[in-house]
Amino acid sequence: MKYLALASCLLLASPTVGASQSTAGSIEEQITEALLPLPDALKDGAMVVTYDEDGNRKVLREGDNGIYCVPNSEPPASVYGALQP
Repeated sequence: MKYLALASCLLLASPTVGASQSTAGSIEEQITEALLPLPDALKDGAMVVTYDEDGNRKVLREGDNGIYCVPNSEPPASVYGALQP
Protein backbone atom coordinates (compact mmCIF):
# COMPACT_ATOMS: atom_id res chain seq x y z
CA MET A 1 0.00 0.00 0.00
CA LYS A 2 2.82 2.41 0.86
CA TYR A 3 4.49 1.74 -2.50
CA LEU A 4 1.23 2.44 -4.28
CA ALA A 5 0.80 5.76 -2.46
CA LEU A 6 4.44 6.67 -3.15
CA ALA A 7 4.01 5.85 -6.82
CA SER A 8 0.86 7.97 -6.92
CA CYS A 9 2.65 10.92 -5.37
CA LEU A 10 5.64 10.68 -7.66
CA LEU A 11 3.73 10.09 -10.86
CA LEU A 12 0.56 12.13 -10.45
CA ALA A 13 2.16 15.11 -8.76
CA SER A 14 4.77 15.27 -11.50
CA PRO A 15 2.83 16.06 -14.68
CA THR A 16 5.69 17.98 -16.25
CA VAL A 17 8.86 15.93 -16.49
CA GLY A 18 11.90 18.02 -15.69
CA ALA A 19 9.93 21.01 -14.41
CA SER A 20 12.00 23.64 -12.71
CA GLN A 21 11.56 23.93 -8.98
CA SER A 22 11.83 27.71 -9.24
CA THR A 23 8.46 27.72 -11.03
CA ALA A 24 6.83 25.42 -8.50
CA GLY A 25 5.68 28.26 -6.27
CA SER A 26 5.93 28.79 -2.55
CA ILE A 27 6.71 25.96 -0.17
CA GLU A 28 3.05 25.79 0.88
CA GLU A 29 1.97 25.58 -2.77
CA GLN A 30 4.50 22.79 -3.40
CA ILE A 31 3.25 20.88 -0.36
CA THR A 32 -0.39 21.24 -1.42
CA GLU A 33 0.43 20.11 -4.95
CA ALA A 34 2.45 17.11 -3.76
CA LEU A 35 -0.36 15.88 -1.51
CA LEU A 36 -3.14 16.10 -4.12
CA PRO A 37 -2.99 12.43 -5.22
CA LEU A 38 -3.17 11.07 -1.68
CA PRO A 39 -6.36 9.97 0.02
CA ASP A 40 -7.32 12.31 2.87
CA ALA A 41 -6.43 9.66 5.45
CA LEU A 42 -2.76 9.77 4.39
CA LYS A 43 -2.26 13.50 3.77
CA ASP A 44 -1.73 14.65 7.36
CA GLY A 45 1.15 12.26 8.03
CA ALA A 46 2.90 12.38 4.64
CA MET A 47 6.39 13.81 4.26
CA VAL A 48 6.97 16.17 1.35
CA VAL A 49 10.43 16.36 -0.19
CA THR A 50 12.06 17.96 -3.19
CA TYR A 51 15.44 17.42 -4.83
CA ASP A 52 18.08 19.82 -6.10
CA GLU A 53 19.97 19.35 -9.38
CA ASP A 54 22.58 17.24 -7.58
CA GLY A 55 19.94 14.84 -6.29
CA ASN A 56 20.16 16.03 -2.68
CA ARG A 57 16.88 15.73 -0.82
CA LYS A 58 15.34 18.77 0.88
CA VAL A 59 12.47 18.13 3.29
CA LEU A 60 9.64 20.63 2.85
CA ARG A 61 7.46 19.00 5.50
CA GLU A 62 8.20 16.22 7.97
CA GLY A 63 5.89 13.22 8.09
CA ASP A 64 5.21 10.26 10.35
CA ASN A 65 3.33 7.65 8.29
CA GLY A 66 6.09 6.40 5.97
CA ILE A 67 4.62 8.08 2.87
CA TYR A 68 6.53 10.78 1.04
CA CYS A 69 5.60 12.88 -1.94
CA VAL A 70 7.49 15.05 -4.41
CA PRO A 71 5.89 18.22 -5.86
CA ASN A 72 5.92 18.92 -9.61
CA SER A 73 9.43 17.74 -10.30
CA GLU A 74 11.01 14.62 -11.68
CA PRO A 75 12.49 12.52 -8.92
CA PRO A 76 16.13 11.50 -9.25
CA ALA A 77 16.73 8.31 -11.22
CA SER A 78 17.52 6.44 -8.01
CA VAL A 79 14.01 7.11 -6.65
CA TYR A 80 12.18 6.71 -9.95
CA GLY A 81 14.09 3.51 -10.73
CA ALA A 82 12.89 1.98 -7.47
CA LEU A 83 9.32 2.15 -8.78
CA GLN A 84 10.08 0.21 -11.95
CA PRO A 85 9.14 -3.51 -11.97
